[in-house]
Amino acid sequence: EATDRINYNHSIVRLGFPSISTTHGKIPIDVAVRIACEVIKEFLNAHHDDQDFELILVEQDNNVAKAFELRWETCRDNGESRFQIKNGNLNRMKSEVGMVCRYVVHETTWRLKPDTTTLGKQLYEAIGPKLSDEIKRQYPNTGVVGESYPVPLPLDLYYRESEGVEQ
Repeated sequence: EATDRINYNHSIVRLGFPSISTTHGKIPIDVAVRIACEVIKEFLNAHHDDQDFELILVEQDNNVAKAFELRWETCRDNGESRFQIKNGNLNRMKSEVGMVCRYVVHETTWRLKPDTTTLGKQLYEAIGPKLSDEIKRQYPNTGVVGESYPVPLPLDLYYRESEGVEQ
């Protein structure tokens, strides 16, 4: 019954990411919301012809999520539906929010340690040491600021199966 409500649309690439809110990033909500919405709008406009993806900003703090919703309503282009704001835990999108995000983005340090931020710790708790092992295997050297490091999750990982996260 619960699985009927979960969005399994595999033709859409869904990317979940956290906000740069005051609770974790120590950035004032109004500043974080303004900057994020401008960058998200710019990104969506740059990819106007690409309709096969969705960006899902996930925030655990209800006040921060509401602030994003209010700002996005005033700055988004008419008809733009590829960006959504959800209140919940990014690491449990399927089980808590009913959405499958095949890709989850979170910040890390130059040492690429997965458990150095609050969100990273939650992700590490959900996945376990296989995440660290996979990062070390794929990226034996330190990271470069501004770069991204995709880490495919092992196929036999319970988290991948239960939440649908591939990377």
